[in-house]
Order: sequence, then structure tokens, then C-alpha cells
Amino acid sequence: MRVLLSASLICLALLFMSNRTGRGNVTGNGATLAPGETGQTCGQQGCHSSGSFEPEIDIQFLNSNGEAVNAYIPGESYTLRYTVNNASGNAAGFGFMMVSLDGDDQAVNAWSSTQPDNVRLLDIGDRTYIEQTTLLGGNTIDLNWDAPIGDSGAINFYAASALVNGNGSPSGDKGANLTFTFNQDTPINTKDIDRSSFTISPNPVVDRVTITGDRGDMVRMYDLTGALITSTHENNIDVSGLRAGQYFISTFKEGVLQGTKTFIKN
Repeated sequence: MRVLLSASLICLALLFMSNRTGRGNVTGNGATLAPGETGQTCGQQGCHSSGSFEPEIDIQFLNSNGEAVNAYIPGESYTLRYTVNNASGNAAGFGFMMVSLDGDDQAVNAWSSTQPDNVRLLDIGDRTYIEQTTLLGGNTIDLNWDAPIGDSGAINFYAASALVNGNGSPSGDKGANLTFTFNQDTPINTKDIDRSSFTISPNPVVDRVTITGDRGDMVRMYDLTGALITSTHENNIDVSGLRAGQYFISTFKEGVLQGTKTFIKN
């Protein structure tokens, strides 16, 4: 009996320690209270719920000039500043998990592939979550988010965090949740964002598409839903693996959208 109890305690301790590397990575489930999840999150059912901390999540979006904005322009890049404020006690650090959905609760997987070293992108079903890979110090982390090129409308960000005391168990920790809506500035209109002159050929295309002219310093390809397919600095892109259909190519300069054109993949 004592041996079994000791083994159970060891397994429980290992689980708590592994959660430091991200709840989604450990359980394979979303835990942000987003629609379609199980409804469980850290801060409930005895997990990170008994502490005296008073966490409160704050999300702020910054444009390429570092200015705070309350609406996004389709195709532009933003910094998502994620902060966990605490009104009581001194936490050792925090963890987080977040996902974004449109108004129909469909995934908006627009996280940039370039993120800080201590976070990961994690695909669960058709949704891409972002979470920490280790206990985060301080109370703020800056994440990179690329607004979808299509007319996606308001996007809801579902976030969960836990402030922890670092004792290796959930005792004394406390969780919090937030739903944040990032509105779209204006419906997508390619005539309004043609700040550069470039061409794509051939069009229609079978294997590779070539971009000529002023392509800025970044090229991004999207599908018709606005989901990002690839980001590259190259002017010759392999599209042989894409399904037949219509796609967007957008050029950027220092994070600002310069122009968008469409092409057909045969």
C-alpha cells in the first residue's frame, strides 16, 4: 500500500512538473475555455486554483510602429503583448495558452512562425494554439501575429494563464482566463493596399510562381480563407503541393502590407 501510494505521488509530481512545459503539450487538449473545448482549464478542478495570487490577463496589440491599436488591417503584422498582472503576492512566474477563432468559432491560425524561444505553436485538431515551453519569468511576453488577408471580421482570442509559486506542485498557484476581441479595421480591398508594383507569373501556375518587381522584404501566401500558407524572402515559390484553386500573394516592407495579387493554381 505504501509503495503504491509513493508511486502515485511520484507520477502526480511528474505531471505537475511537465505542465510547466505547456498544458496542451502534456494533455493534447485545449484549455482556454474556447468554444468546442472540454471546458477544463488550469485554475479549475483543483489545478492551480488554491493560491492567494490574484491574476488578471491583459492583451494589447501593437502595430509595426509600436503603437497600440484596437483593430487590425488584413495582412498586416502585429505584436501581441500578453501580460499577467497580479494584485496579491509575489509569483515565481507564469504559463499561458491561447487560441483565436472567428465569429463562427472557426480557427484563425494566424500565428507567425517566428516566436520567442520559450513558446511553441501546437496543432490540436484544426486549431493552432500557442503556449509556453517552460516557466516564464516576469509577467509579460511579446508574441507575433499576422492578420489574415481575407475578410475575417472580428477575431476572438481565448487565453488561460496560471501564476505559480514554483514549488513543483499546483498548491499555492492561481489561474485566470480572458476572452479578447480584436476587430477588423476595414473589409479587405486590394485596391486600397496596392503600394508597390509587382507581378506574379505564370498565372495560372502548376509548379512554381515567380514574383518580379518591387516585392519589399517579405512575401506571404494565403488561401481564400485568409489562412497563411507560407512566408518567404524568395521570389520563386514552389506551389506544386497546393490544391487547385485561387490564392493570394502579398508583399510587405518592414511589416507593412504593400500590395496583394491573386493567382490560380491548376
